[in-house]
Amino acid sequence: MIKILFILPDLRGGGAQKVTTLLLNNISKNKFSVHLALIENTGEFRDNLNADIQIYDLKCKRRRYAIVPLIRLLNRLKPDIVFSTLFLLNVIVIMSRFLGLVKSPVVIREATTLSKSVQNNYLYKFLLQLTYPRATRIVCLTEAMSKDMKSFLSFSSNNIVIIGNPVEDNVYQKNLSLKSKRMFGNNINFLTIGRLSYAKGIDILLGGFEKLLKVYPNANLHIMGVGEEENNLKSFANRLKISSNVHFWGFIKNAVSYFDSVDALVLPSRFEGLPNAVLEALAHGLPVLCSSIPATQQLIRPFRSGILFEPNNPDSLADALLNFIKNGVKWDKEKIRQSINDFRVEKIIKQYEQLFLEVIENYKIMRV
Repeated sequence: MIKILFILPDLRGGGAQKVTTLLLNNISKNKFSVHLALIENTGEFRDNLNADIQIYDLKCKRRRYAIVPLIRLLNRLKPDIVFSTLFLLNVIVIMSRFLGLVKSPVVIREATTLSKSVQNNYLYKFLLQLTYPRATRIVCLTEAMSKDMKSFLSFSSNNIVIIGNPVEDNVYQKNLSLKSKRMFGNNINFLTIGRLSYAKGIDILLGGFEKLLKVYPNANLHIMGVGEEENNLKSFANRLKISSNVHFWGFIKNAVSYFDSVDALVLPSRFEGLPNAVLEALAHGLPVLCSSIPATQQLIRPFRSGILFEPNNPDSLADALLNFIKNGVKWDKEKIRQSINDFRVEKIIKQYEQLFLEVIENYKIMRV
């Protein structure tokens, strides 16, 4: 039995938390004994975690304060593998192993395009260059992310593997009864889900939607998520005089249960890793309108599963919204669902299981 310690800051509603929860719940318990360390035991995804998952609460308000209690836990638990996701935790765990404070192999998951998310933060870049090449394995979500990481951090390494995000088949059946169909009415309804941050490009969406309303004044935009840009975005919608058609819902735990009430999901991101919201919408058969960035180009088949538009371009986004309404495409829900078969949770879990088995086998060979 291989013992794996997963590390997260918390169980709040983020992509890393969602993916890790799926891994913990679905990985083979015949092969792996899974444990979860939380910097702070709080968040919406606690209810989604299976009751048999052992949780260790480090009871720290900030991640940097978790270094000592985390190392103590690692030395007490002695996991065969440590799995971390999110930048600062990745750096802490890798440095701890490099300094000999942790003996276990370290597998990290990187979910962002580093050249975009780090950009001119030279301290972060230095820490990444110092630590990431020393990880036992790095999980990148796409080949484009892997190439970007190698170029941005100026290292050539064979420790990178490509594993996408998992999406459940039955999540929609579980949530379907929560909301009635077309609860937003019969006008055109668009939905976007995600953190309200600069990277997500909600300001671009508001600019494009304002242009759409000049042609379709009864259209509605529903925004589900929270973040540091929330107040700025609400003010921007007021300045554009579109607030009556734009609805900020905050964080919605079961946002997928609204998919039957909207006509399409819109993702206006400036950059992405591999967006869970898009995978979930496609798995439900909902067409998606996306900015044409590497993360979405591999997911969207134009006018079969969605429409791509130029990133950071409100005019192009507005054209995509208009094309979606005017084109009259009869979207085949089943073909949309089939477009993301490679990301079904069963396939992704098997890839992670194979990765963990290979890490242990190589570690044993190196110790001989």
